[in-house]
Amino acid sequence: MLGVAPGNTFTRSEALILLKGIVGDYSLRKALHLSIDGITPAFSTHPSGFQPIQGRENKAKRCFVPQQEPTRSRNPAHRPAVQYRMPSVDELRAWLGVQPTSGDPVEIDELRSPKTYRQALEREFIRRRPGQYSQAWLAQRLVLSTRSIYNYHRAEGIVAEPCFITTPLTWTNYERMLPPFGIAKRLGLNTRGRFIEDETGKRYPALIGVAQRLMGQGRHIELCERTNNCYRYPQHSDVQPTSGTTYGNGTKLGIVMRSSSLPD
Repeated sequence: MLGVAPGNTFTRSEALILLKGIVGDYSLRKALHLSIDGITPAFSTHPSGFQPIQGRENKAKRCFVPQQEPTRSRNPAHRPAVQYRMPSVDELRAWLGVQPTSGDPVEIDELRSPKTYRQALEREFIRRRPGQYSQAWLAQRLVLSTRSIYNYHRAEGIVAEPCFITTPLTWTNYERMLPPFGIAKRLGLNTRGRFIEDETGKRYPALIGVAQRLMGQGRHIELCERTNNCYRYPQHSDVQPTSGTTYGNGTKLGIVMRSSSLPD
């Protein structure tokens, strides 16, 4: 916790002051009453003779407001504040059975809510490892919905580059690559995100009749199938979006992975 070293003791009031604007009272109470195995508390109470943590004194305020000792209740039945001991990282890791690993850095302000924390984790993951991922896998990694991951990417400015698997169409494979909708449905083939593209970059519906007409005209066509997007943070320039008919490094309107044919 901010301002409390492992082994130090603190009260709930002191923790609220240190975590003001980051963690609320409800979340703090839940954390202080957390038990690891249902019996042992994560923040154990400290015996008598503790040394309370020293808060930072506002020197500017000291010049105008006299510093007084806090009033104490004279009632002997008054309940003293509960003191909690801050566990170390090694103790928490041993209790939870977690192996030591490196994590992505996040700012303190991003810990104020689960949403901002998860959004920061997603941003740092894409910044550290840009590449091709399934949106469902990214959502499952943070126990979220795909819609929430989409909103996180928009908020953080993460670039989603569309990727396609392209297969050249010829007179020998076009019937196998372009089955009718009814047959494709019975075979469990996904026909969404598919289209035919010619050498000029013009797109056509992925239909057998269209492929026959284009090949009869001597056009060079290929079947494009949409696959998982490639995600990157704006600072990374290793994957740049292109448009038009520029093939060069095999990229057209996204990343294109070429294959000679589809397996039987």
